Amino acid sequence: MQLIEKFEYRGEWWLPGRDERKVSGTLKFSPNEGAKLELIGSFREARDYDKMTAHEIILGISIDGRNITLHKCFETELSGVLSGPQASSFLIQTVFV
Repeated sequence: MQLIEKFEYRGEWWLPGRDERKVSGTLKFSPNEGAKLELIGSFREARDYDKMTAHEIILGISIDGRNITLHKCFETELSGVLSGPQASSFLIQTVFV
């Protein structure tokens, strides 16, 4: 099914096998801009701080209980400092709700 309407899901997001390290954020989709995940935090390890990352899969659950799988996720922004608050954003190729 191809989506043509805007949507937004707030929730928690994590990498497969790392569900103990959830990050809060919002998934937004619009037909013109595609899907974007904006996190309040980051999945990064300290050793990866200086390069953009990509993840084949990011898993999530929305605040209304929907299970969400994001496929082919490419980091586009990272802000904050290594030892303090961070924010990161990903472009998402495919969303499964």
